[in-house]
Parts: sequence; structure tokens; C-alpha cells
Amino acid sequence: LAIFVSANAVDKGLAAVRARGPWPEGVPVAAVGEATAEALRNSGFARVISPAERHDSEALLRLPELQAVQGRNIVVFRGEGGREQLREGLEARGASLLYAETYRRVRPETDPAPLLAAWSRGEVQAVSVLSAETLEHFLALAGPAAAPHLAHTALVVPHEAIAAHRDAGRFGRVLVGAHGTAGLVAALWRLKAARSLSLGVAAPVISAVALHALWGWLPFPQPYISLS
Repeated sequence: LAIFVSANAVDKGLAAVRARGPWPEGVPVAAVGEATAEALRNSGFARVISPAERHDSEALLRLPELQAVQGRNIVVFRGEGGREQLREGLEARGASLLYAETYRRVRPETDPAPLLAAWSRGEVQAVSVLSAETLEHFLALAGPAAAPHLAHTALVVPHEAIAAHRDAGRFGRVLVGAHGTAGLVAALWRLKAARSLSLGVAAPVISAVALHALWGWLPFPQPYISLS
């Protein structure tokens, strides 16, 4: 069994495997989230084991296909580091697990001045991160000058584990959205509605700024920044 934890893991992992030959016949694939499952389907896998509701390691471990794994060899394609729930859960059931770490998250060497200036003008109301590591990188990039702005900024995350991170408490509000793009959008609309009510005026329309766009510093105002 091969488990992929992200779309990046699909992209990098499959490229590494297929550079050495075709995918091994009879080896099923599983995905932690729907975006990852879709990436696998787009890569030619008709059958992908993936939870339908919660898109996290815990939900994947609850699936029937991952219960009787005694003696099975399982490889997990992921980035460097990360949560250990899959290893702990599967090894407790008697599986042998190996990590294939195919990429790593790094903090870009980017000037945060445009972000800080937009923050000072009140043009950033929310930040979304998809991992605890990205949260740490974002705050390190923003630096000490971001501290006064955090108390007035909401943090939107897809999982309770990220919300419990020590750095999440530096934000004025933390929202845990449902998993997937739809969950993130729903959380942002709740934030927008709450802001509109508190101000008594229409809040800015929330638009997502992808990671590559953030590092390119798209023209502001941008009321929401998303980091993957």
C-alpha cells in the first residue's frame, strides 16, 4: 500500500517512482485528503482509498481498508517532517511503514515590507495556513514587526492540531474550517459575515492569494492571505 499525504507528494513521489519504471502492479494507493485523491486520479489511478468526510490522518486510519494491515508493507509519500499519526496507528496494527520524503517546505528569502505595509493600512484581515510548519515559516518571515498586527488578524486553519500550535495563539482569532477548498471558503465567508456585523458595514470581498502570488507580492489591497 502507498499513502500520499498531499498533492505535492503525488507530484514529486510519482515522478520519482516513474523515473525508475511503471507503478508496481497490484499496489493500491490511498490519500489523506480529497485534493490529494484528485491528484492521484488525474495521474491515472482509478481506485483511490480516501475518507469522504474529514480529510486527515485520523479519518484515513478509520477506513475499513486500513484495519487488517498485519504484516503489510506500507510506504507514505510526504514532505520532510510532519505528523506521526499514520506511523503510530499503522505500526500498532502490525504494519511495516517506510517514509518516502519527496520534498521539503522552506521559508523563502523574501522582503516582508509590502506585507507589513498592507497590514498597517488595514488591508489584511485574515491569514490561512495549511500546516503548522507553514505557520512557523510565515511568522518568521514577517518578523517582530508583525506582532502588533496579529491581535487584529484571524488565522484560518483546516485542522485542530494547527489551531493548537503555540503560534496560533498569537492571532486575535483562530477558525478551524472543514477540510478541503470548500471548507476553507466557508470559514472565510463566516469570518466575512462576522466582520460585516461587527462593523455595521460591508466587509471587503475575500479573495485568496496563493503562495506563489504572495511571494510575488501581488498589488494590495488583499484582505486575505493563504499559505500552503
